[in-house]
Amino acid sequence: MKTLQSLQLAVVSLALVGTQSQGALMNLVQPGATDPYYADFKANSLKVTYTYNNVTGIGTLTAANVGTVGEAYESGSASAGTGSGSGRPTGFNNQTFTGSYSLTASIQQLSGVWSVTGGTFTMKGNLLGGTSADLLLKGNLVLGGDGPAGAWGYLNGSKLFEFLYTVDTGNSANGNSAIRKDFNTDNALPGTVRGGIKLNLNNAFGGSFTTAWSNAGFADTFVPEPGAYAWAGGAMAAGVCLIRARRSSFRQREQQFKF
Repeated sequence: MKTLQSLQLAVVSLALVGTQSQGALMNLVQPGATDPYYADFKANSLKVTYTYNNVTGIGTLTAANVGTVGEAYESGSASAGTGSGSGRPTGFNNQTFTGSYSLTASIQQLSGVWSVTGGTFTMKGNLLGGTSADLLLKGNLVLGGDGPAGAWGYLNGSKLFEFLYTVDTGNSANGNSAIRKDFNTDNALPGTVRGGIKLNLNNAFGGSFTTAWSNAGFADTFVPEPGAYAWAGGAMAAGVCLIRARRSSFRQREQQFKF
């Protein structure tokens, strides 16, 4: 009887482990005010939700707010668009504005690794004048698995999610490209990794990507010191190839089992 109970407990334990993931963080470093192209958007009062589709095996992580008064932006004196060259001797010093932030990430387990398979973010607001609906910055999440050499980071029991991104567009209503210059987009090659996102949760992540959950928090979307993530371009390309290869392998296995 004891042996049977032990086996039953072992099966339950394995089932619980299978629904949770330990993960690994990237340990992204936010820039300092003296770094070239220093820029950091802070989005506050975010509602964070996660849903999982049992049929497709794809989870969707969303962090968003609307009409938030306390959004903030920081840049340094050396920032190309909003620094001393634009008439601001010290750039923006935690300048608050009214706006909205939205981040969406598609998450899927590929060959045992929970990976980002798609995603975007947008920051809107009246930082440069205009209205709270003006687009300031938009980007695409880098695809791939977790960890220091991956495309994103998470850890069971941690309050932090990390992402890498490439800049899509970013202009105010009057066509001012100041934010794009701060993020060095005008001189960047298409698809170049431009920075990182730290999504800070109010409550620790429980480790499950196969069940729905909700949380709250804030996010820092920043550009690193030039070259700080130069390796990430290769990681991004490798991540895309790995995801495509795994999907192709999955489709081939599907075909093998069709009658």
